[in-house]
Amino acid sequence: MKKYLAALLAVLTIAVAGCSSSSGAGSSGSGGTVTIADMLGRKVTMPKTIHRILALHPIPTGLLAIMAPQDQVSIDQVFQKSLKNNEPQYTPEEYKLLSGLPVTGVYFMGLSTEQILKLHPDVVITMVGDTNIDKEQQQTGIPFFAVSKAPTSSYETTIRLVGQIVNQQKRANEMADFWAKTVQSVQDTTAKASQHPSVMYTGKN
Repeated sequence: MKKYLAALLAVLTIAVAGCSSSSGAGSSGSGGTVTIADMLGRKVTMPKTIHRILALHPIPTGLLAIMAPQDQVSIDQVFQKSLKNNEPQYTPEEYKLLSGLPVTGVYFMGLSTEQILKLHPDVVITMVGDTNIDKEQQQTGIPFFAVSKAPTSSYETTIRLVGQIVNQQKRANEMADFWAKTVQSVQDTTAKASQHPSVMYTGKN
């Protein structure tokens, strides 16, 4: 998982390098709420302007670290293990900010609703594999929003949705377009190969 996350963030960092920097969540708009369909098809109502956001998986945590680190209230324990100083995707200031945040569990291990409540997020981003999402939302009274990491092509939608939530649509769309083109390029190249090796991958999800 750590190598996979690092590879994803490396690709997205290349995309970010060509994106114009813009302000984070809460930079525009006023009060009120907005309803967005998550990747489970649930209609989730959340504040229109997000100031505090929490993720329960390293994929959305990593996307938030790129698009809206100033609005993150935590990092998850899997992301923490992959976070290294002097990594090219983070400036020293960003690394200091991220490494100083509280560490939460992930949706499949070590999740504490009490800790989530103490961090007062406006919205929690989890994954479509979170079978307790409705229960967690009911227990905390906080909107829970599901995104996906499988298949690989679903990252495009995940990136766009996270960008929409944190008011970084332009940047997210540029990143998602880059991701989609990269995936399509790989698929086009492999489709031309006369032979395809058999591959078995084993590891933690």
